[in-house]
Amino acid sequence: MIAQHGYRGNRESLLFEGIALNERGYNVLLTTSRAHDQNKGGQITFGAHEMKDLEAWYQYLLTRIEVDPDKIGIMGESMGGGMAILYAAQNDNIKTVATASAFTLSVDAVENFIFQDVARPGPVAPIFAQMMVYWAETNANFNSANLDTARAVAEIGPRPILILHGGQDKVVSPQNGMELSEAAGGTAQFEIFPNVEHCTFDEVDPDHYVEILADFFDRSLLAT
Repeated sequence: MIAQHGYRGNRESLLFEGIALNERGYNVLLTTSRAHDQNKGGQITFGAHEMKDLEAWYQYLLTRIEVDPDKIGIMGESMGGGMAILYAAQNDNIKTVATASAFTLSVDAVENFIFQDVARPGPVAPIFAQMMVYWAETNANFNSANLDTARAVAEIGPRPILILHGGQDKVVSPQNGMELSEAAGGTAQFEIFPNVEHCTFDEVDPDHYVEILADFFDRSLLAT
């Protein structure tokens, strides 16, 4: 199982999930991407160039004798959830996908982050968000349209997908998770945790969170 952290995260971000799944018989690789953790790099491209990082981790897994190449799944939270969707859409050998509070780079997502980080962003927030996305695209040489997770998730089926979202998420609206589920069609299992904020599943409802993750992977990965 590949486990990818989110924006500003590190390998410890999914340590709870990694331990819980490992106790249930899974090998879990806690991955990191450029400009995070101890990795070099000064640019975060919300999945555009980070796909190279996930590909490198995947190739590493293929060198491990204890890894069955036909039973590799991926999970991710927040930006890592978006990365998981984008990567699985590119790599048919990823057998199953799970996301928690997933988002993609969009003007709406950036605007939400501005409202989180600035006490009183005021009416200029939407304009500022558009400028930030444009600056990121120009400076890092990518097109945010290619990071459309709703489009990518539709390409993953018929492989199974689990989409988890917090009902109190103010960073990425639960509506975003619902839209991802609808875009995936009949291959997605969508679960809302009513009292969970952004990426706090392990803090608010850890037992139920692990139960859903383990049950999903048991059915979608181990049973294949």
